[in-house]
Amino acid sequence: MRLTDSIRALPLRLWAAARALAGQYDEAPAGWSTSEIQVRKRISKSIGLHLAVAKEIEALAYDIMVNLSKPSRPQAILRAHSILLVRTLQDLRACVLLSLRGYTMQAWTAAASAFEAAHAMGFIGADPSRAERWLNHTDQDRGPFSVKDGVVGSFKYLDLGQTASDRQQLVDNEYGLYEKLCMAKHINPLAERNRYWISRDNSTRLQFTPFLSDGRIKEARLGLALAARSAILALWVLSKTHDAGGTDGRILPLAAKSGDLVAGWNSSTAAV
Repeated sequence: MRLTDSIRALPLRLWAAARALAGQYDEAPAGWSTSEIQVRKRISKSIGLHLAVAKEIEALAYDIMVNLSKPSRPQAILRAHSILLVRTLQDLRACVLLSLRGYTMQAWTAAASAFEAAHAMGFIGADPSRAERWLNHTDQDRGPFSVKDGVVGSFKYLDLGQTASDRQQLVDNEYGLYEKLCMAKHINPLAERNRYWISRDNSTRLQFTPFLSDGRIKEARLGLALAARSAILALWVLSKTHDAGGTDGRILPLAAKSGDLVAGWNSSTAAV
């Protein structure tokens, strides 16, 4: 058999292997789109507030960038902030699309990326040396600074927390949620080992395509809430750093909305 024929036959071989392993595979490969459509119809209402906040953030980001006063900071800061802002917003968008189709672990990965990019903006703040450090970084194995340092730097730059101990508690809480998202990014068995096997009609089946459950709705809510909060933080840093008029007045109300979403991600919900 030629190599190209072997490659083309691979999906069917995997399908046959799954049937042999599971006893009965739940649906044919053509069912991917059908499953995604079904999940979207059923999950949309449960994450409606999250989707609305994401849309507000997208509109606000465009408005801020279009109307940004002539920046007075060094070019390196604006360049680093602009790159990281776009990455954060694209990760938020990816999180929305993945959540609507039922890929909640993949949405968590995108949300973790948004978190890292936004807090890199906060760590850079108005410091040109940190901006240059980020722009000139060459090590493929690690970033120019840790995510935890990014969170500490962001909260300090935005002056969050009335006291040092208050700020540290905020940092620890925020970083703890990020670590939860990282279970998906690092394929932690706690998040994966029971995810794709389902019991139905006295049999256990391996399901390739996404499906909805109460737990997956909560997962979608957490990923979307943290991705939204990260995007708002990124806009806050951008506005504070580069807008001569100061922080845009629409940012704090949106930050409060995202805080409510984060606080309520694990609330009881029936799968629709």
